[in-house]
Amino acid sequence: LKKTKKRYKIVSEILSTEETYVGVLETMLNGYQRPLYAKAETDEMPGISKSQILAIFSNTEQLLPMNQHLLSEIRLRVDTWHATQKVGDIFEKTGPFFKIYNMYGNNYDKGQEVLDKCRLDGSFNAQIEIIASKVNSLKLDNLLIQPIQRIPRYNLLLRDLLAKTDENHPDYGHLTVALEVLEGVMSYLDKNITEVENIEKMLNFSSVKGAGALVQAHRRLVQEFSLNIREKDTSQVGKFSKKFKAKGLFKESKINVWLFNDVLVHLLSSKS
Repeated sequence: LKKTKKRYKIVSEILSTEETYVGVLETMLNGYQRPLYAKAETDEMPGISKSQILAIFSNTEQLLPMNQHLLSEIRLRVDTWHATQKVGDIFEKTGPFFKIYNMYGNNYDKGQEVLDKCRLDGSFNAQIEIIASKVNSLKLDNLLIQPIQRIPRYNLLLRDLLAKTDENHPDYGHLTVALEVLEGVMSYLDKNITEVENIEKMLNFSSVKGAGALVQAHRRLVQEFSLNIREKDTSQVGKFSKKFKAKGLFKESKINVWLFNDVLVHLLSSKS
């Protein structure tokens, strides 16, 4: 009985957070994206293009109907709740479609860059203020980050629900499979976001003097990091009296390191 109550509490949280999240997507699309898109390239926002607005919001228009359907399915189960009610099968069925979040994740950073550029335009900022006053002051930045956070949130909630579900419960198997599906989606999202970022970094090497040869179709950036090196400056030995601190006899330098799938590159950083 206690587990049944705990399950209901967690499922109710899944429902309430999904209602909030769908509201966020609706505000993004109907509150911000569509009005801004309609005003772009007009006298009200002549310096802002429609393509810039689409870049900021990515594929929000695809996310909303999917999550609206998910919400209706969860709500139906909660409205007809009983001790053996299931919700894991909903996520088991819907999970693979969460891969459309891949596009949103890949475009998020670029969308933020476009948003920053748009904010240099006074007419854009004026429209943002007007919209914010109509949507209960929900800030655009706070809305745009939420699709990135949603899939991991499902994972946490379902893990919590599985922990409160007996192995002989009809939902146990569905929750187990649903979590496996979500783990796969999260891995897929993380891998693709990382892959896109690495490709972009690789392409940046083509503009670096002497580094153009690094850009090869087979080559992938695995990791990049910096090392701070502190070594004795032999050129200064004997030039300082003992009253000077020892640190004056050392010089510091920074080395940037790039580890690719087939080669290691390091470069001494310069102030320029």
